[in-house]
Amino acid sequence: MAFDRELADDLRACATDPVRAMASDQLSPEQKVDGAFGPGFFVDRSWDFGLAVHRDGSYGWDGGLSTSFLVDPPRRVVVIALTTRMFESPATPAVHQDLRAIARRGR
Repeated sequence: MAFDRELADDLRACATDPVRAMASDQLSPEQKVDGAFGPGFFVDRSWDFGLAVHRDGSYGWDGGLSTSFLVDPPRRVVVIALTTRMFESPATPAVHQDLRAIARRGR
């Protein structure tokens, strides 16, 4: 459903508007100023209802305790990274970024 937003109504699990809202930026510019995540954090991403949303149409979660996932509807790719190493900073670790890059390149 995350990829095929144009499904016939009889196959749809959720109405289109809530799905669109769940993958859209829900923060105001004021909420992005001087965030606790460090300078530049909101340059290419923001938050929806609990997930990070990116300008390129992808969304997901980077969990500081070693897991992350990314749903990329424009490329029809889902990436799930499960590691055993806690994040050392607010930045997504290189191994997670590398897995995403490989998966996105493969389509």
